[in-house]
Amino acid sequence: MKKLVYISTAILAMTACTSQRVNPFMEEWDTPYGIAPFDKIEYSDYMPAIKAGIEQQTAEIEAIIANTDAPTFDNVIGALELSGDILAKVEGVLYNVSETDNCPELEAIIEEATPLMSEHSDNIYMNKALYEKVAAVYNADQSGLTREQQMVLKKTYEAFERNGIGLSEEKQARLREINSEMSLKTNKIGNNNLANNNAFKDKFGVSVSAYPTAMTTTEDRALREQMFKAYSTRGHGGEFDNRQLSLDVMALRIEKANIMGYDTPADFILEPKMAHDS
Repeated sequence: MKKLVYISTAILAMTACTSQRVNPFMEEWDTPYGIAPFDKIEYSDYMPAIKAGIEQQTAEIEAIIANTDAPTFDNVIGALELSGDILAKVEGVLYNVSETDNCPELEAIIEEATPLMSEHSDNIYMNKALYEKVAAVYNADQSGLTREQQMVLKKTYEAFERNGIGLSEEKQARLREINSEMSLKTNKIGNNNLANNNAFKDKFGVSVSAYPTAMTTTEDRALREQMFKAYSTRGHGGEFDNRQLSLDVMALRIEKANIMGYDTPADFILEPKMAHDS
């Protein structure tokens, strides 16, 4: 715990030393309902906060592992759930803003951040020492836990199982590559979709979400035909073509499902969502 406090203090100290201005992600948000202070956040805030957040959560996980007390819901599952405060704030802002107000600066940040975030996630769910702590709580008597705690515990345990904790080192290494590549390509598809949607609005003065209404209220048949063709071929060709990216992502999903022991991505995705025999 002393190590965790030291690292957190060091992170804040480094931020303070580099500039009088404090990175908004590194301080508490005194705003209504804890909403992010969007007006104070600058592009240059994201990457330092992401790196600091990864360091913070890594230290918090090391503290969970190093705890010599018997594993309990509070000191393992609860502690894990509450870890990564800085990172959670950055993710909550970055990926939402990029979906609604994308720009080259944000795209560059996400391109740099995504591999780091993917690696960090894999480092958590492929951490055998942490998994052993989680498994100890999962396999212990759960009668003293509330139903909500039991569900959180179940989902946490299954998250390790479904993210490669039981794979060989060779398969884990390949899964890491797949996760990183898939996250980058998926994000690129999203950026292309946004660009195509913006281009549609610029051309017709109608947002994609308003397309059904426009098609039922526009009297000009030729204009309706143009809108239909533009709408139905978004991502097909041009600068923001998603066809090959989509095929690449599907191939990666198939390979990931196979590595995890499933025939198809659908099998892998649906397995935890379906009722099982008791």
